[in-house]
Amino acid sequence: MVSYPLKLDFIEKKEVLLNTDPLTDKSIMKTADYLKHFLPFGADVGIMEGAKNVAIVETSFLPITMFMDRPPVYEIVFSKNYAEKFDWLMAAFKYWYVHLGACSYYDNAKEEIIRELHVKTLQTFSMQGLSYCIKLIKTPTIVWEFPALKTAIDTLYSFYVTDPDRPLRICKHCGKAFVATNKRAEFCSVPCRNQFNVYKSRKR
Repeated sequence: MVSYPLKLDFIEKKEVLLNTDPLTDKSIMKTADYLKHFLPFGADVGIMEGAKNVAIVETSFLPITMFMDRPPVYEIVFSKNYAEKFDWLMAAFKYWYVHLGACSYYDNAKEEIIRELHVKTLQTFSMQGLSYCIKLIKTPTIVWEFPALKTAIDTLYSFYVTDPDRPLRICKHCGKAFVATNKRAEFCSVPCRNQFNVYKSRKR
């Protein structure tokens, strides 16, 4: 819920301004309608009509956001009724996987048109709403401020796929994504490596 709005104070507005997202093709939605996407099992949010629309949240998780020093919208995110649809999550993971494939295979593509498709897919990745601050933790240290779990995953993913050692790879046998423990790793597990070698020897 906090990944797609341009500003996290949307909870106090009548409308929410959105980036491109899997929920709607609109760039503006009424805040009440946007909230309904994430509270399908008995919403615990009431929208007060007035100079501002203010979310009223009744939840035992309320003190968490007070200690986290975060905007009021997180009171909803940490409430017991907050939910995200499974197909939204699958869409995000499928996108990361397809993008990882483009990053992994564009160098080895023999046909120019396939290579161009990989490059175009590679260039679709972008992050929005990421911020950081500098804190003194023994020495001046960059502290990332992630508005949502998706933003944190996007950030870690971007570091992995741009690392010269390519720690995030696709298994040569089963096609699963995995984090390589060494520079020469091509398989996600020993069984996958053994099966690949067995099939390879059979083809001979």
